[in-house]
Amino acid sequence: MEKITYLSRNAKKPPFEVSIEIQGDLTFINCNCALGQEKKICRHKINAIRGDKRNKHQDTTESTIARLRMIFGPGSTLRQHLEDKWQLLREFSTIHPEAEEQIEEKRKILGEAFSNGFLNHNIDKTHVPFDADAWEAERRVLVKDLTCNASLIYTDNEGQITQREVIVEEVFSSNEAFYLLAYCLVRKQTRTFRVDRIQRIEFPLTCDQVTKSLLSDIIYKGKTI
Repeated sequence: MEKITYLSRNAKKPPFEVSIEIQGDLTFINCNCALGQEKKICRHKINAIRGDKRNKHQDTTESTIARLRMIFGPGSTLRQHLEDKWQLLREFSTIHPEAEEQIEEKRKILGEAFSNGFLNHNIDKTHVPFDADAWEAERRVLVKDLTCNASLIYTDNEGQITQREVIVEEVFSSNEAFYLLAYCLVRKQTRTFRVDRIQRIEFPLTCDQVTKSLLSDIIYKGKTI
């Protein structure tokens, strides 16, 4: 069994705690807030399922966010169920604000679906096989001839989070995604790192400020300068 804890930001101390337990294909999600204790859907459960950075407490680590986004990505059946039912609940609440009893009942039905165990599958696992030739054909070099040392916290395509010590050599794009081409100091090979899988990047003092700013803009803002 895997257990993940997401701490949701709260104006009052302590933060609300969302516990996610994964047993095979079943996922159990509970929260210790007032609504959560009644097994109703709450904003904190939604934050956790979405891997929300903006509303997380400072003690929720980047690796936790990366793991949640891997498990409950847009292709997961649990995430799709949440987004669909939550949207319907919001629409019903807007149209019938006076129907408080029915709104609370709908909150409980949705919350209980996760508290009592929801069968979660990731339909993205059945994706189209990677076409290396087509990917290479779309390759466009954006910045080259870099020699910047960096330390990456990186999530690979299997969801594993590792730390990589690299020398960034090039930035390129393909199929509307950004990539770093970098020499890995541990594996002694040049590797490609997809920017949206980089959770954190740190630079030594030897890396010049212009290159730091450029790489930070690419990784955190999704653009080049």
